[in-house]
Amino acid sequence: MSTDAANNPVDLVRNHIRPILDILEKDTSQSHSTIRHQIELIAEPLFDFQCLTSLAVGPDWHKASSTQKDQLTAAFQQLFVRVYSQTMKQFKAVDLAVNEKAIMQDSNRRATVKSIFTFQNEPKIVKIDYVLFKLEDAWRAIDVHVDGGSLVSTYRAGFTQKIQMAGIEGLIEYLESK
Repeated sequence: MSTDAANNPVDLVRNHIRPILDILEKDTSQSHSTIRHQIELIAEPLFDFQCLTSLAVGPDWHKASSTQKDQLTAAFQQLFVRVYSQTMKQFKAVDLAVNEKAIMQDSNRRATVKSIFTFQNEPKIVKIDYVLFKLEDAWRAIDVHVDGGSLVSTYRAGFTQKIQMAGIEGLIEYLESK
């Protein structure tokens, strides 16, 4: 990824989505697992998985030990990237429009990049907004909103329930089993 893309949230999102769509649009005999792996390699650098995990776990994140935080992050990263790549696989034959301007917040340290996927063969659109946070040297996504629904919020509801029933260790075991 170029330094310019790392410093511009719109370019970062566009430079990660377009190659994924290119993989999907190719008429190829590659296996689903090979395609998923290619998507994962492109998608992983876009996200800040420790932040994503802490947001998805919610207030209970602060109760976890350092080791548990590392385990939660690793397990959630695998799940999130797998779900993200599965979701993106639905977007064969789409036209992509990424808004040229990000919505900036928090003294320009937080940005929302809006994108619209228009299906070519049916009257359907999907809006995907990437919420990014500026780290020291680059932007990283900390949430994805699909048609207005936050993936982090969706996970948080389930994770809170799992922690109430089985504690942090129970959530780790659950995520590792997925």
